[in-house]
Amino acid sequence: MKSSPILLRIVVFMLFPVIAVCLVSYIYLLRSLPVVENFTLTGPGYNNVVVKRDHNGVVYLSSDDDNSIYFAMGYVQAQDRLWQLTLQQRIVQGRLSEMLGEKGVKSDIFTRTLGIYRAAQQAWTRLDRPAQNSLVAYAAGVNQAIKQQRTLPPEFILLGVEPENWTPIDSLAWVKMFALDLGGNMFKEIQYDVATESLTHEQVMLLFPTYVSAPPDSAANLALARGTAMQRVDAIRQQLPYFSTGGMGVGSNAWVVSGTHTVTGYPLMSNDPHLKLQQPSPWYVVSQNGSRLHAQGMSLIGVPLVIFGSNRHIAWGGTALTADVEDLYVETVKPGEPSQYKEDNKWLPFTQRTESIRVRSGIPDVFYPPLKDITLNVKETRHGPVVNALFPNIHQTLSLKWSALDPDDTSYMAFMRINYAHDWPSFQSAVRWLVAPALNLLYADTQNNIGMLSAGAIPVRGYGNGELPLPGENSRNDWKGYIPFNELPVSWNPDSGFIVSANNEVSNLTYPHFISHDWALPTRKERIIELLGNRIAKSGNKVTNEDMMAIQRDTHDQNIEAFRQAVVKKTRPTSERQQMAINRLVEWNGDMTKESVAATLIVSWARHLRIDMVVDSLPKSWGEDEKNTMMGKLGTYIPLSSLVKIINRDHGTCQTFGRQVSWHNCQDVLEKSLDQALDELGRMRGDNMDSWQWGSLHSSYYAHSLFSGVRFLDNIFSTRIENGGSPNAINVADMNFDLSKGYSQELGASFRMIIDVRPGKSRTQYINSTGQSGNIMSEHYRDMVKPFNTFIFFEIMSDFDSSVNQ
Repeated sequence: MKSSPILLRIVVFMLFPVIAVCLVSYIYLLRSLPVVENFTLTGPGYNNVVVKRDHNGVVYLSSDDDNSIYFAMGYVQAQDRLWQLTLQQRIVQGRLSEMLGEKGVKSDIFTRTLGIYRAAQQAWTRLDRPAQNSLVAYAAGVNQAIKQQRTLPPEFILLGVEPENWTPIDSLAWVKMFALDLGGNMFKEIQYDVATESLTHEQVMLLFPTYVSAPPDSAANLALARGTAMQRVDAIRQQLPYFSTGGMGVGSNAWVVSGTHTVTGYPLMSNDPHLKLQQPSPWYVVSQNGSRLHAQGMSLIGVPLVIFGSNRHIAWGGTALTADVEDLYVETVKPGEPSQYKEDNKWLPFTQRTESIRVRSGIPDVFYPPLKDITLNVKETRHGPVVNALFPNIHQTLSLKWSALDPDDTSYMAFMRINYAHDWPSFQSAVRWLVAPALNLLYADTQNNIGMLSAGAIPVRGYGNGELPLPGENSRNDWKGYIPFNELPVSWNPDSGFIVSANNEVSNLTYPHFISHDWALPTRKERIIELLGNRIAKSGNKVTNEDMMAIQRDTHDQNIEAFRQAVVKKTRPTSERQQMAINRLVEWNGDMTKESVAATLIVSWARHLRIDMVVDSLPKSWGEDEKNTMMGKLGTYIPLSSLVKIINRDHGTCQTFGRQVSWHNCQDVLEKSLDQALDELGRMRGDNMDSWQWGSLHSSYYAHSLFSGVRFLDNIFSTRIENGGSPNAINVADMNFDLSKGYSQELGASFRMIIDVRPGKSRTQYINSTGQSGNIMSEHYRDMVKPFNTFIFFEIMSDFDSSVNQ
């Protein structure tokens, strides 16, 4: 068959311009990448800084002046993460809708209502001069990099926006967003209120097992269209990806082992904070060497400091304390006078402010008519901002008290002083300045000491324990201050020779202060202690760096193991297919590896059992579809430990969740849910059970902060990789289910780090979750995803001059 010259010419004529445009665009966008060779950075008022990058793009900074190091930090972060900085800046300023249009309105209403930026401006005045100077230097570095940027990264071009100058307040505001992401208790209060209105106390305790007491008698019963309010709660929580972290299960693992038990004779520390997975990572690996500053580890984008890491004398890591530092109050408004609210026997005026939110009409702007600005009127009480704009169907005036809005917030100063600490007393002195977020901070030093401090501004309540909104008019419900620093939980050189923190409860029955109900279940902590204990108990064995990595890698879930035992014991297979599934579960050890078929079976069975046993039996309210939907969502989160309690009842019946308690034969419910799971897995992966490996249905999803969910662009900017793990394993993998995509892990470790603390030459091994760069054109945009998935660690070199670019 002869080829057609005319057809060939037409194809070439059409394809050549497309190829040419793509090639020119590619070359043009390459100009947005920073110079990777070593160079000396200078700036007005700052000394020379030597900037080097290793083969992973990790930056090493050296200067004879600390403020010059902070200047360089702003410069290199802007080189590598300019889009991320711009997005964060617009978020904290409540100006996301100026860039994204209506998609950003909910986020802007949220941050403007809370007054995040105003609170950061107040916090600025409380910082000492060195802290302020560091932030000024950082901002100058960011702005110099913006001025020298040859080509903007692709996100700017696709959206048609320009970066704006960074300010010190932007950094302080992002620290507050970090605190918000590790908190969020006000959402839990609304959820708990919805549950207590619809369920018995026993049923509520199954949904909220760490909430150990009945609601206080004086709790305010919210007059709200509960379903619609819950829908709004869910909508706001969905905005948290913009805030880079957040969501259920946010926390961390951290543990430190004394030199008594290590092969080096000095402490080993492990840390892996659990945050919402995102592309790029919220963390930035760095080594800083100034006049007094000698720190290395993980910095937070938008901040010039090492947040978790080490210096020449100490190492520090952290986990979320999960302290309850947010309370909602139902305020009494004066009848006929909406500008006043009640405190005891007197009326006080609301403080009022007006926020104007500009909303972009479309992209590109020239094709869309301009939209009218949104005017947001915000009231404030003595407790804090009125948040009805977040919950518009609550019929009473609801205000928020939150520690991060305290004008005396000196948290940035605490993080900065930690970088300069050289022993336990100086570490304690630094940490006492921390307000928000509340953290457990682990410590090790070259003198072979280990310790842990619980730190942050944790309220002393006049009444109640933060479970539910309280009447705001009664001053006895107000906060009476914060727990004194010297009365917060502390651990110092324990006899066991190690300290473990996994968001577990840090107080006991004799502790005089209330901290939280929102503790993580003790599963992860107990497993870490078990693995450490097993290693230490072996005669003659000492803990190594590799042992610490192996513990981080562990995917055994004790909650799933208990659930497996319960359902296998109670189920009598009625078909060959059910018997095959049970056989696999009987032979399984509860390890949630990505190769495991049993892991897939147990997760799918548990999901359907939650639906059959809880969600479908929750009470339905006539005409309140939204409430029914949101109550169902609460049911899908019931812990496996609660399901086990229901299944293991002596009389062999399963309680449903209606207000009128009823019971069903557990055998029937278990068989039904197992069949549903097997049917679903067959549709998704075929009938061959051998192909149902956990990794084939479960993947880590690193969502791009802007383009996730956008067809075509999501595949380019976001990253997905098969993974193991589960919500209560050390290797945490909290997940959502979608029939077309399977189980997407959207929360997990955001970096992993092992610090070998030694005099003169500490060793820091790390893996960042995605890569050092936030520019899709860079080889370092996602080059750590596979190493992160397979636990291949890299090292921050302590020999600064000879270790990089080799």
